[in-house]
Amino acid sequence: MYLQIKVPFFEQYDRLTMTNICKQLKQKVYDRGEVIVSKGVVSDCMFVVLIGEAGVYENEGELITVLTENRSIGERALRLDELTKYTVVAQKVSVCLSLQRLDFQKQVFHLEHELRISRFNYISSLPMT
Repeated sequence: MYLQIKVPFFEQYDRLTMTNICKQLKQKVYDRGEVIVSKGVVSDCMFVVLIGEAGVYENEGELITVLTENRSIGERALRLDELTKYTVVAQKVSVCLSLQRLDFQKQVFHLEHELRISRFNYISSLPMT
């Protein structure tokens, strides 16, 4: 899977989960200068720059970094209700993939639940001293 190899955030998921996640991805083209993420709002999705570049800005337009192809931002938004800390703007015409929190949670909840059960069973099997 392309995203599993190219985008570090997705490396942790198995093939089936990635197939299901990919079905939930939305693609959007952003024109140069168009805002992808606004600072100070509660976000509920992450973005992957598929083609193009996006600038990450902090206070008063200070450029912090430029996200190039296959870079992602907003992973924390998949799990937490937080205000975004940065504004992200397309530096040139860019294609981004977005993944909504609810779509993500539907795909990974069962994996995390199985992991918790596995950990519990392991700890329960340890001898009491």
